[in-house]
Amino acid sequence: MQTDLPDDVDPDLWFPCSDVPGERDYLYAAAWHTFPGRMGAYCPAKKVYFRASASDISDDASPATKYWVRGYLAGSLPAPADPEMGDEARGKWKARAAEFFATGHWSSDEETA
Repeated sequence: MQTDLPDDVDPDLWFPCSDVPGERDYLYAAAWHTFPGRMGAYCPAKKVYFRASASDISDDASPATKYWVRGYLAGSLPAPADPEMGDEARGKWKARAAEFFATGHWSSDEETA
């Protein structure tokens, strides 16, 4: 267990560090976002805070991390621009939402056109 983490970092919310083999990175509750789905993360090996997407977090992450990411994405899902959209637009929005839950990346309208 990591003991030299900043106070805002939960030691249970870890995932393998992609930059330093054998080390862990950690998620934390960031107060601001760079893009929908980007989560606050901390790398103690490099002593840096950064942002991560769901696609950056491998299957080797802790079970707590996996559940935290699912909840974070559910709470970060952008609302439809038009709640009264037609079937075609709703289908496109649902496809974007499915991609978002899989990767943490919210594609732009141009990417899905």
